[in-house]
Amino acid sequence: MNRRTLSKAKRTSGIGGAWGVDTEVLDYDGHFLVFGLEWFPLLGGQLERQADSLARQRRASFRVLTTGAAASVGLLVGKSKRSRKPRFFSAAAAFASMHPSGTVATVLVLPSGRYWLVAVHEAAIIARTDRLFEHHTEVHHALQALREAHPGLVIHEVDDTVDPFPELAARAKQRGKLTRVRPSAMSMPGVIASVVACTIAAVTWRHAVAPPGPIGHDRLVDPGVAWQAAIAESASRHLVHGVSGTQAVLEAMLAMPVMVAGWNLRSMECVPAATAWRCEAQFQRTPTATNDDLLGVAKSDWSIRFVPLEGARVVWSVPMVALPVNAITLHPAGRNDARLLSALQGFKPAFTDMHLEQAQPLPVRAPMDAHRQAIARPSNLSGYQRRAIRLQGPLRSLFVLLPETAHMSWERIALQISPVNQPSLRISTLRVSLSGVLYEMDDAHVLSVDLNPSNLGKS
Repeated sequence: MNRRTLSKAKRTSGIGGAWGVDTEVLDYDGHFLVFGLEWFPLLGGQLERQADSLARQRRASFRVLTTGAAASVGLLVGKSKRSRKPRFFSAAAAFASMHPSGTVATVLVLPSGRYWLVAVHEAAIIARTDRLFEHHTEVHHALQALREAHPGLVIHEVDDTVDPFPELAARAKQRGKLTRVRPSAMSMPGVIASVVACTIAAVTWRHAVAPPGPIGHDRLVDPGVAWQAAIAESASRHLVHGVSGTQAVLEAMLAMPVMVAGWNLRSMECVPAATAWRCEAQFQRTPTATNDDLLGVAKSDWSIRFVPLEGARVVWSVPMVALPVNAITLHPAGRNDARLLSALQGFKPAFTDMHLEQAQPLPVRAPMDAHRQAIARPSNLSGYQRRAIRLQGPLRSLFVLLPETAHMSWERIALQISPVNQPSLRISTLRVSLSGVLYEMDDAHVLSVDLNPSNLGKS
């Protein structure tokens, strides 16, 4: 890794300090090369729409897309204090464009002396990379974790005799420009919801100040538009973890040592909270271990509670990668019946339990007309539905299933460690169980809706 001070690039201290310590910017003749974005994988289609939605959710000022066999969006939070229009470019996006296939990582030393680590898989930036580190040991541990998660990882070595930043900056100008996020812009569901809300308000006002007329709200608003907004609002409250989100939490669980300071790991469980997974691990003390031993090696993000004399409970959180259902292009039920279920049938011998329930429609709050009556749903509108799924088996079997989890979300992931006398295809010391849902589109364009006003707020 090269510690040379660059001659052409000037370090800019976060553009007036707005970006924070996790971001560094290099000035190349007024073009700012940014290191340290927050990256998220994108699932399915409508990538621009997904990127805009995530950017506004995270209150980002700029975003950039990387696309190929996989896709990701990088977000930059903060505001530039410069008077002229700044031109920002992502160093990670530039690196991704240089490595459109395979899984590749590199480490560069910035003029500040900090280390920059980035990794890309099939043109998408791997989550929790594009990061800055103060110490070489931190980079080493991060690379080790990447190698464990991605066995095919290739490290792109930097030639100490060549300054890598000019090429990176040149590529960034072509493929890594950061686009300003316009808070005033609205996605289509937002536009529809706004139109419906404005129309409702206008009609309600007219109804309040004038005698009731023969024209009701249901004649002024297209039922299809009203129902599309209602379906989108319902779907936005359901999240899909997908392959990347599932893999991220599994990797975090596997990073927990099975023995630490004389304490043996017995079980783990992760459940999703608002923006992160809440994970809990149960440890059992060996005869020579003490509470002080465990406390002495505990990580900074661990919360430890001891169970009288023999046990300990470790609680920590894992960042959650997820997207709203309506930001993903889901498969129709018929396609899942033919392809996904066939794949699950092939995997079933490797699991002790695999159960997929019948599809149930996502509950939708029916839009109302001016008389507070539910508007009838048009029969030609497709809707979202979900199937409960339950799996149990050896941990190794789960990695066979992982590529098929693109449209799945999990309510609980648990790992049990228990020695067995005779391991087999279905029996292992490490046993995992998952419960969650598979999201899909309704082929028949039929959605069951409870029109009872007392139940309309339930989801």
